[in-house]
Amino acid sequence: MSCTNDDIYQEEENDNNNLIIESVRDNLPCEFDFSIYSTNDEILIGCNYDLNGQTITFPENITLKYDGGLLTNGTIILDGGHIDGKLLNIDLEVEGSARLISSDFLFEKEKWNIIEGLVSTSEALTNRKNINIAIGQVSSLRGYTFEVNNLDAYFDIGAINFGNLIHREAIRIPSNFHFKMGNDCTLRVQPTDQIGYAVLSARSANNVKITGGRLLGDKYEHTYATGTQLDTHEFGFGIYFVGVTNSIIDGVFIDNMTGDSFAVHATGARNPDGTKNPSKDYSENIIIRNSTLSGARRNNISLIDVVGLVLEDCIISNAGEGGSYNAAEEGRSWKGTAPRSGIDLEARRHWDTENNTLNESQKVSEIIIRRCEFTNSFGSDIILFTCDNVEIYDCTFDSAISTIYLAQDVKIHDNIMTASTSDGGHIQYGIKISSYISPNTQEEFVKNIDLYNNTISGFEIGIVLGGDDHKIYNNTIENIIKTGILIKNGNNNHFYDNNISSQLPNTKGYYQSTNVITNNMTLTRETIDVDYYGLLFKGLSADPTNQLIIDDSSFEGGFRNVDIRNSSNITLKNSQTGTIYQTNNQNVTLSNNN
Repeated sequence: MSCTNDDIYQEEENDNNNLIIESVRDNLPCEFDFSIYSTNDEILIGCNYDLNGQTITFPENITLKYDGGLLTNGTIILDGGHIDGKLLNIDLEVEGSARLISSDFLFEKEKWNIIEGLVSTSEALTNRKNINIAIGQVSSLRGYTFEVNNLDAYFDIGAINFGNLIHREAIRIPSNFHFKMGNDCTLRVQPTDQIGYAVLSARSANNVKITGGRLLGDKYEHTYATGTQLDTHEFGFGIYFVGVTNSIIDGVFIDNMTGDSFAVHATGARNPDGTKNPSKDYSENIIIRNSTLSGARRNNISLIDVVGLVLEDCIISNAGEGGSYNAAEEGRSWKGTAPRSGIDLEARRHWDTENNTLNESQKVSEIIIRRCEFTNSFGSDIILFTCDNVEIYDCTFDSAISTIYLAQDVKIHDNIMTASTSDGGHIQYGIKISSYISPNTQEEFVKNIDLYNNTISGFEIGIVLGGDDHKIYNNTIENIIKTGILIKNGNNNHFYDNNISSQLPNTKGYYQSTNVITNNMTLTRETIDVDYYGLLFKGLSADPTNQLIIDDSSFEGGFRNVDIRNSSNITLKNSQTGTIYQTNNQNVTLSNNN
């Protein structure tokens, strides 16, 4: 059956004797009696029907098909049956158990009153409300793919506080939903003075997919109002996942957010031992690929609570740009806010003084970062703040990978790290693994890190190494400005088959300054060729039963090959050293060197 008022069409002929009907029918108003239809009927909507605020209840299993018309200004109730997605619009409410004829829905901005270009805040708010109505309607009708293209619009998404308010004010993506943006889709943040926002947000959701398009923040237009507790304005996100599982971000371009391009965490804290609280939702199994995350004031990516995330084939650039500045003196602005890194793996932990235990209220674990390009971060490219079971490989970097608090069971391998020449010299090292001893238990929190097959070039220091139980091998460290490998406090760390070379002035291969304790450390088959000192230790000590052992290595320094001072419990053997210089050492054993 057809609701087209065919009897009032007037056929016209053009010069080629072809009938012209659709151009008339597309905007044709009509009157029709929907009560004549029966169960299982199919209705073609070929004209514009104004429901005049009515609610129309159809028989069960009716199918409504688009044939050039619309239903507007009312509500229809469909139990069973299907409706064509082309009939959905801002002026029609659909209730009942029907579903879309096709699970693929094409968003047409005209049907949802989206205003493009520069708009007032109230218009940008309407844009956000209307697209959320469309998403909600499509999801309730069991649509899966929501395709948006040929759209360039601002959305008012500002939130007065952090947390659930950000999700509430965002464009919200539900479970089992693919938000598919085309090449001509740009979603922009309406400039705001609010501390936070998210362009796209999913909360307590499963099987979310976000692909394509451009998400542009208001970093340069934002009003950085002060006088609030959170006046750093570091909570503006491109995509915000909270308690999201089994989800994918693919081919998205995100730029100029006031906080992070992407952030992920949970709806609440974990139990003190890190296990899940059954009343909360936790993020798991996230994939981000083929995307560009750029220009965020804080971090391009913040991992706060997530178990199982893969980042692959992405460009991570310009995090925290704006150079050095003093926010207290200059005020907040588009310039970055700490830590200004490409990626920060930053689960929060605190010490429970009452029970004398570490409270693992957040968890970042089982993270893979591969085949990504990192450029122009003001701070580190990657901060391993609090995390475990992380693998980073086949990436390029021009800033540092660094640890701060608790990093365990990490593999960093097969990467190319070349120091940026445009970062003002604030990043001094390629990889920095820093010891952190718990002040409460004296336990080492940074341990079991493997660094291998990396090429590190042009930094002041290639690798800084502290903490326990690390393996550093098959790395090439070249053209360093000061030091190849700088030794810090640690135990059971093993270096082998590394090659350090630099003919820049005053460069050192292995170096340690003063008051370093390292037990059971080994250097084996190391090859050093630098301008100044091949190895210079000044105040390194080890336990007599857990000595530092240097074996089968080659040290070439333009000034001195090996110089050991004020150190104790070291064995150097079977190595190419030339003259070995010693000053005020204890229990330093030399054997079969030449």
